This record gives sequence, structure tokens and C-alpha cells, in this order.
Amino acid sequence: MKFWDKIKDWALEGNDDELNVNMNAFDYHPKIILAWKVCLTGNKEISKWLAENGYIELVKASAAILGHEDSRVWLMENGYPHLMAFINAIEEEEKAFQWLKRYNYEKLYFMANAINDDLLAWQWLHANASEDIILFCNQVIDLRKRIDDVTQKM
Repeated sequence: MKFWDKIKDWALEGNDDELNVNMNAFDYHPKIILAWKVCLTGNKEISKWLAENGYIELVKASAAILGHEDSRVWLMENGYPHLMAFINAIEEEEKAFQWLKRYNYEKLYFMANAINDDLLAWQWLHANASEDIILFCNQVIDLRKRIDDVTQKM
């Protein structure tokens, strides 16, 4: 994605003044994180509820995790580069991890590392995050395994 490439390069080079993007916080009630977890399973009812109640970014992030390019673009253009960085980090892109650290998205940084099977990240999450975050990370791991299984059968 060209916009993500541009934003991550500027961020890593320290040219924040050129970034010109409003970044929203990653601060959701545990019930919303649990709804996001269910959204990842493809539950249309929960996805609709999230979208209609001001959490469209989580629906778009779910679609982006599944590889929908239009959702990836939407996240970048609507103030959610941190969610796109998280998604790129769970896809093991090193610059995305660096970006999350630089902009102090600590929870997303450790979530992505945990999803990628980092024991220290799991320890950090258990010490510093609520159970909803841990359940969400496990859902992403399960989703990735199912995608890998389907891909290997093709």
C-alpha cells in the first residue's frame, strides 16, 4: 500500500511534520474488544453493531486482517495508521513494529509480538493488559491458522 509505505518511511526517518495524519487513540472498553474478537469470526450481526455504534474502524481492521485492500486504504485515510501498523506487524513486517514503538502504541506492539509467538510479549500482556486483549490475540492466532490451513490445501 503506497500510503502506508510513505507513512512508515516518514515515521522512521523522523519527518513527523510531513506526516499530516491525525492518529486516533487505541482505547476501547473491554466489551468493544470482545465484540471486535467476534467480528473477526465473520459474525455479521456484531460487525453491523460495531459499524452502527461508532466502531467502523474495527470492522475495517477485521477486513484488513483478512487481506481486503480497500479496508487497508480506509484505515490509512481515516486516522487509523496505528491499526494498519498493527496489522502489518502481525504480518511480521519489521518496520511496522518500529512504527508502533515510535508512536507509543505499546499495547498494539506487544499484541502483535504475542500473535507472532513471542513469549516475552505474552508475559507483558498478562502483566499489563486485560483479559479481553489476550482473548482477541488468541482469536487472531486461530484465524491465521485457519487461513494458513486453507492456503496450504490449495
